[in-house]
Amino acid sequence: MRLEHPRPDLLHRRFAPLRIVARQLRSSPVPADAFFDPDDFMLMDWCRADRPGSISLFKHIDTRRYLNLDASGTAYRYVPPADARSGTGAYVRHPDLRDALHQLGLWELPWLRPELAEHCGGVAWADRAERFAALNGTDLDRAS
Repeated sequence: MRLEHPRPDLLHRRFAPLRIVARQLRSSPVPADAFFDPDDFMLMDWCRADRPGSISLFKHIDTRRYLNLDASGTAYRYVPPADARSGTGAYVRHPDLRDALHQLGLWELPWLRPELAEHCGGVAWADRAERFAALNGTDLDRAS
């Protein structure tokens, strides 16, 4: 017997910001952007009391890093307080989505997932920084 959720669209709505980001990345020339999959994230809202209600915290299952998004897919980063005794930090908007994706570390997925190993370029985990520019698109001609 299969149990149906009483509100089947609830999860769909909660993960909508990730699908917005995925749509934005479809035509990206950056190789690591092809590794972005909305299904690779956990919703961590329930365990964070110090975040604004309009920002959802998504944790990547492999890189273990966060992508914090509002309902429109805008990315934010957490800035801890200067003094731990002064209270909570703040969520500050990333300059752009590229900055947020850089922090997410998707370029490391070829070393974490066997099905992406072809993107390692024969480079071992310890030497993976050699592949950073190629996978993050920093070696792309920006004038084109």
